Amino acid sequence: MAANNPSSEESKQFIEEGYDKSAERYLEWSRSRPVSMQHRLELVEKLYTHLGVSGNAGDDSSRKLKVLELGCGAGEPVTLALASKPAIGTVTANDISKTQLDMLSESLSKLDDSSAGKKVKLAHGDMTKLEFPLKSLDAVIAFYSIIHLSPDEQVEMIGHIHRWLRSGSGYLLASFGADESAGTTYDDWLGMKSYWSSHGIEKSLKLVEDADFEVMWKDVNQNPDDAPFLWVIARKR
Repeated sequence: MAANNPSSEESKQFIEEGYDKSAERYLEWSRSRPVSMQHRLELVEKLYTHLGVSGNAGDDSSRKLKVLELGCGAGEPVTLALASKPAIGTVTANDISKTQLDMLSESLSKLDDSSAGKKVKLAHGDMTKLEFPLKSLDAVIAFYSIIHLSPDEQVEMIGHIHRWLRSGSGYLLASFGADESAGTTYDDWLGMKSYWSSHGIEKSLKLVEDADFEVMWKDVNQNPDDAPFLWVIARKR
C-alpha cells in the first residue's frame, strides 16, 4: 500500500487492467460476502420506495424508469436485479473493465426472462467520459465505484450525475469512503493494483448537497467484514 497519488490516467489504466485480470477472482470474492450482496439489494429496494415503484407498484408496466449503474462489474447482484424489475425500462451498465462486462453479458443471456436482458445496455469505459442528455435519467447507482476516482474527479462526477437526473424526481444511490483519504494505491488487492480516495463522511455529504441534491437517507456501515462506507440516497432538487 502506498500513499503516493498516480495521475488520473495512470490509475484508471491499472484499475482497468487489474479488474480485467482478476474479474473471476473478484466475483468469487464478492459471492463469498453474502451480507454485503444482500445489503446492496436492500438499498436498491429502498431506492425503489423513493422512486415510487416499491411493493406491488413495481409491477406497474406504465413506469419505465431509466437507470445508470456506475461500476456494475459482472452485474451481481445489482444489475441483474434491476433488469428483472418490471418498472425499470432501461439500465445502462457502465464499467471500466471489458472482461467484467463480458461476464455480465453472459449472465444476461442466461436469464429466464429474455426481455429482462434486453433492457441492459453495456457501456465500457471511464465513467467521467459518459454522456447523457440533460434530465434524462431517473436514477444513478454507484456502489464501490466513485471511490476509484480522485477527490477532484469525485466532485466533477457528482456534478455530471446531477445534470443527467430529472429535476425533483431523480435519485442518486451511492457509496463513499467513510475515512478521508487524498488517495491510496494498493499494489496487491485481490491480485490487482488498485486506487481509492475519499472525502470522508462529512465532506462527502457536503459535496452531494453542494451539487444541489437533497440527502434523503444516509448511513455508515460498521460491518466487520467490510471497510466503513457512507451510503447515501439523494434527490435532485
